[in-house]
Amino acid sequence: RQYVMNHVYKKLSASNGNEQQEAPRKETPAVDMNESQALAILGLKAGASADDIVRAHRSLMQKLHPDRGGNDYLASQLNAAKELLLKNHA
Repeated sequence: RQYVMNHVYKKLSASNGNEQQEAPRKETPAVDMNESQALAILGLKAGASADDIVRAHRSLMQKLHPDRGGNDYLASQLNAAKELLLKNHA
């Protein structure tokens, strides 16, 4: 989707003579989440290793990625859970 939107934006910009402008980047909304919620989202138990966190995130992302039929909200929740757990794990 993003590729298509960038392509369309560049075509529109070229017709307006603004070829040097880039498409605005979409900001990821902030997600309020605690550690227990993050563990539940990834299907993990307390004390999970960094490898377990990454493995669970990758497995779920393969199923719920927007390019594979999921949506942006689910992907952002998975990413936020992974980031929170890895930050707290270190």
